[in-house]
Parts: sequence; structure tokens; C-alpha cells
Amino acid sequence: AGGVSTRQAALHLVSAAVSQMGLSFGRPGGAPQLNRLKPLLSLMAGELRLGLEGHAANDTTCAACAALEATIIAFGQSAASLEAGGSLEEVSDCLRQLHRAVGDVHSYCADLPDDGGDPPKELALVARVAAAWQLEDPRQFSSEFQRSLNAFCRLSPAEFMVLLPCIHELPDWHLTPALGKVMEVTLAAQVGAMPNAVDAWRQCALMLTEVALDAAAYLPEAPVPEVPEKASSTAEGEALGPSSPSHPGLPLPQNPQEHIPRPLQAADPEQDGVRRLCAWSAVLWAAGPLRS
Repeated sequence: AGGVSTRQAALHLVSAAVSQMGLSFGRPGGAPQLNRLKPLLSLMAGELRLGLEGHAANDTTCAACAALEATIIAFGQSAASLEAGGSLEEVSDCLRQLHRAVGDVHSYCADLPDDGGDPPKELALVARVAAAWQLEDPRQFSSEFQRSLNAFCRLSPAEFMVLLPCIHELPDWHLTPALGKVMEVTLAAQVGAMPNAVDAWRQCALMLTEVALDAAAYLPEAPVPEVPEKASSTAEGEALGPSSPSHPGLPLPQNPQEHIPRPLQAADPEQDGVRRLCAWSAVLWAAGPLRS
């Protein structure tokens, strides 16, 4: 009940309360208030669906996503106590509403047309909901999440950053469209072109290093995209050149084969995947050291 402003205020209040006090809403004893939460979850899921269908204001959709994200995290943190509490029917009712919301997120991503333009604002909002769920339960919507990566890869590096930890947990994540986006986020973080650049760079560096050292991963067969022209120009503009005296990074060896045992020579240097990997490697090197 209530108007749009009332529902927005209620969603913001739920988000703040659950984030700070968990499912107990600060009640004495700390017991989860599932009876209070069920109608609120229905409101969150309903407002999210209305927003994704274009029938609600973006501010309301944002509030619904924030409340859903906080609730998903709180459920993950309270999983042991909920299982031991005995209120399994109420827990099941709440989870059903969360499943409905996350399912709507992935349906929205699957139906989102790629017209080559900027993605809608809602995509960054639902990405946070999808990421929160994947971190808490990576199996329930695993296949749907992987299908949604095509849509999520349209996000800016700063918006995509929230997805990095759950993408890292995917088996063979380097064979998904996320590989190219991780390289793009690495470059954006390396040149300081996004907030929380150090954290983003560390996560990306870990992911790419693990894949590079995995003998079973043959990267030329992975879906490596072409280096975007904007990314190439960014690296060139940010770096003075690795061999320049005023460049703070390490100089590029004059004879790489003499100093660097890896990477191994590709069997077919002209293969598209090999050529694209070389281009990304050159761009990341040209960007210089991380700018904190």
C-alpha cells in the first residue's frame, strides 16, 4: 500500500536495517523476523519486476535492488542459524521470493537486446543482485548466470567490478565472455580510470595469473576479443613508453627470449586467438605500472 515515495522509503529503510542489523531488524534476542520479512520480500520482488518491465521509476528499482542485495547477503550470513532455528517453512517462503527476483534478473538479461549502444541503467543495478546471489549460492542459478554474462559484459569496468569474485568461482571462467571484460577492467584499474582501482586490479591480476599458469587452459581457444580502440589509445596516452627514462615501470628487455622463459611460442602465431592475446599483452604492458 502507499504511493511511490512511500514504497521507495520502505525499501531504503529495509536495505539500511538489514545491512546494519541483519534479519533480526535489531529486535532483542537477535531472532530472524521472517514473518515481517516475507511481505517486504514480496514488495522487493514486485517492484523489481515492475522496474524491469518499464512500469516503475528507476529510483524505485534502485531501492528494490539495494534491499534485495542486502537481504541475500543477510540470508547467507544467517544460513546456519536459520537451519537450526526450525522455521524452515518460513525460510522456504522467503527464499521463494528471492528466487523469483533473481530469476527475473536473468530473464531480463536474456531478453536484453544488444544494439551496440550504452546499456540501460537497470543492468548495473541487477548485476549487483546477481553477484550477491552467486557468492552465496553459486549452484542455484549457475547456468542462468553464465548466459547473463553476455549482457553484463556491456557494463563499464567500474560497474562490472562487483561481478569479479563470483566469476572467479566459475569453472573454466576463461572460456566465458568474461575473459575479455576482465582484461578491460585490468587496464582501466591499471591506469586509474575507475574507483577502487587497486582492489579491482588485484582481483583481475589473480584471475589472469591463475589462468596463465594453468597448463590445461589453452587461451588462444578462449573467446578473446579484439582490443577496443579506446583501450589501446588509453594505454598509449597514459604511458610514456616502458623504455623511457621518465617511465616509473620496469624497462622492456631488449631480448625477451633471453630473460623471460614465458610465454611459450605459439604453434601458429597467425591464429586469431594468439594475435589478440599478443595485442592485449602489449596494451597492458604499455599502460605501465599500477597507479594507486
